Amino acid sequence: MGLVVNVESMAALTALRRLAPGLTLSPASGDDLAQRLGLRHYPVLITATGVEQ
Repeated sequence: MGLVVNVESMAALTALRRLAPGLTLSPASGDDLAQRLGLRHYPVLITATGVEQ
């Protein structure tokens, strides 16, 4: 699963989804998540074992 935190339109999100078949991409506000996790840069990989920037 992926969160798309900067997308301008539904058409742009659809284009991203076409680039990653088999991966669920959902639009989301990254500000709250970034603040809670202390993130300063995107992209970030969040797994069950850690956070990688």
